[in-house]
Amino acid sequence: MNGPRSAPLRSAFRTHAGVVRPVNEDGYLDAPEMGVWLVADGMGGGAQGGMASRRLVEAMAAVTMTGDLAARTHQVAATLARVNGDLHAVAAAEGDGRLIATTVACLLGFEAGACRCLWAGDSRVYRWRRGALVRLTRDHSQVQELLEAKRIDPAEAAGHKLRNVITRAVGAAPELDLEETPADVEAGDIFLLCSDGLHTLVSDAELGRLLGEGSPDELARMLVHLAVSRGAPDNVTVGIVQP
Repeated sequence: MNGPRSAPLRSAFRTHAGVVRPVNEDGYLDAPEMGVWLVADGMGGGAQGGMASRRLVEAMAAVTMTGDLAARTHQVAATLARVNGDLHAVAAAEGDGRLIATTVACLLGFEAGACRCLWAGDSRVYRWRRGALVRLTRDHSQVQELLEAKRIDPAEAAGHKLRNVITRAVGAAPELDLEETPADVEAGDIFLLCSDGLHTLVSDAELGRLLGEGSPDELARMLVHLAVSRGAPDNVTVGIVQP
């Protein structure tokens, strides 16, 4: 495939402010015609966090994607780098030391049985295949670093006092440190994108059991409803993509 698929893919996104926060700082892009889907979780509080995620989504939506998967991956990375510089400049102009940034988890597909993920922060991309769920992204967080250093175990991670400390984000530093990974695609795969408002309340094991039935819209609605029913102290955003 040279460029995005001409036939629309099955995809759906849903977002909710949650039970506690009055403002939804999450954003998303559902653009099957571009072959791009993303979730962004704004940081900075209220209007500024929302502005950060909104700028990222608007910038990505304005890109004219061309070329193969590698070329489009480069275009996405360049766009995210530009938004990073813009947000960092806004924060510097504010002069109060406040962070104005956003996480991002982006899925690009699909070409010759392949896709790619780019991300910064703790929003995630998963792939569900024949009942097995695999997380394609690795959280950029202090808790993840502690887990990898074996200083804590997974049971301690969920309630750890540093669980909300993010180590990478768009706008957090003068230069954006994106992580990227390729993934293979098979018929019947389901891709899940989400902000931490979902994965802090619904375990990977639960997600693996829940993703097998329903349309993308039904699955997105169901997962958001599940998080909200559990008290959702944070904004919740869910995207489902079926190649």
